This record gives sequence, C-alpha cells and structure tokens, in this order.
Amino acid sequence: MPEQMRGVIISHTPLGEEYRELTVRARGMPPAEPGQFAGLKVSKTRDPLLRRPLSIYDQGPGDGMLRFLYRLAGKGTRLLANFREGEDVDLIAPLGRGFSLEGLTPKSRALLVAGGVGAAPLYFLARKLQEKKVPITFILGGQRAADLSFRGKIAAALGEGLAITTEDGSLGRRGLVTGPLRDLLGEKQGFNSLHIFACGPGPMLREVARLAREMGEFPLQVSLEAVMACGFGACLGCVCPADGEEGSEAYRRVCKEGPVFFAGEVEL
Repeated sequence: MPEQMRGVIISHTPLGEEYRELTVRARGMPPAEPGQFAGLKVSKTRDPLLRRPLSIYDQGPGDGMLRFLYRLAGKGTRLLANFREGEDVDLIAPLGRGFSLEGLTPKSRALLVAGGVGAAPLYFLARKLQEKKVPITFILGGQRAADLSFRGKIAAALGEGLAITTEDGSLGRRGLVTGPLRDLLGEKQGFNSLHIFACGPGPMLREVARLAREMGEFPLQVSLEAVMACGFGACLGCVCPADGEEGSEAYRRVCKEGPVFFAGEVEL
C-alpha cells in the first residue's frame, strides 16, 4: 500500500553530465517490488505542481533506504538535482505493479534488456534475482558511452553478466541491444525456462517483443514509461492501449495496472 512520507537525502551524486543517483532514507517505507516507483515532489513551491515518477533503483535493508537513478530530462528533474544532502524530500511510495518472479528458479535464465535509464528498475530486479540464484545476463544499451555513465554499479554487481552496446561503438559492442539479445535467445541449452525483462524506449520494446515472439514465444515483461499526473490511476493521464481489446476496457493505466506489463497485455 503506497504511503506519503518525508524522506531525508543521504546522498545525491552526479554520474556524468546527465545522470544522478539519489539516496533517500524514508522511515517506515514498506518493502517495494522491482519495477515499482515513487512520486517525488521536486519543488518547495507549487511549481511544478505534479510529482515526478522515478523508478526505484534499489532498496536497502533496514530503515527505509531508497535509491533512485534518473536523467536530467526536463524542468522537474533539473529542480530535483538542486536538492542537497540533509534536505527533506516529500515522496509517495511504493506505487504501481512490479515485475513478477513467479516460475523463476536457479534452473531458469533471465535476460534483462535496458535502454539508457531504463536500467534503473532492472538493476533492482537483478539484485532480487541474484538472491534467488537465478542466472542473469544484463544487456545495457545507449547511443554512446556518455549515455551509460552510471554503469559502474551494474558492472560491479554483475561482472561478466553485463553486456554493453552503443550505437556509435564508443563502448562495448557496436549496435543495438537486440543484437546480443538475438544471440542469447538462440542459446537454449541447459535451462528449464528463459525469461525476458525489458525497460527502455518504445521502439526498443517493440523490437524486443518481436524477437521474443518469433524466436520461441519466450515470456516477456516490459516496464513502460509515461507522463503521469496523480500516480494512483484516478486521472487517466497515463493510459496506454490494451492489446486486442475494444470499448471501455481497451486501455490500461501505466501507473496502476503497470508500469510492468506482460507482453500481450498492452500495445507496444
């Protein structure tokens, strides 16, 4: 059940020019699931009025430690970047539906596919999968090396389980995340099941879904990004079309029924 609470900023670290890692202690914060998010108030005034949704990047043990990874993308995130260690921040969390880990065992294999800051919910997921001893490959892609300036923590956690691609070839394998994904989907030996989890731009998610469908109907869960107002599903400001449905039931609220959906639940 989401709660509104007052958090204290423990650290706020630049990761390159465009990214920040924010650590907040929010006492009484209930356990979150990978894929859930928080709504943060980014100004001390009413401008902007709306909270900014940030995926939970990690949740520490004990007394409500939350971490967020975000990109400086607009007015709201640039205002948030001005918050300093020791300041209070107002947040509501945890919000939305997270990833389902049902059916994953040490004999499964998980492929995590992230485009840019889409890595945030997938890093939290990777940590939970490691606790379950599920073998992981994390594919992280960006246009250039500077788009992945936050990769250090992911690399430290996953080691050889991290595959990096950049479109200009400045880091890792040249090309898109779908290149190594295609290769890995062809390696089916030794696992009872293979599961795909993805978060990133719409075109990337559509191509991941196409590969999952065409190369073996692999189960796929995607975390969608959307402009949100309330974060609770009341305003209907973040709806997306449901796959193959018509009429009043033809839409899903990203903040409520999502942001995580199984492929086939929504149109990508």
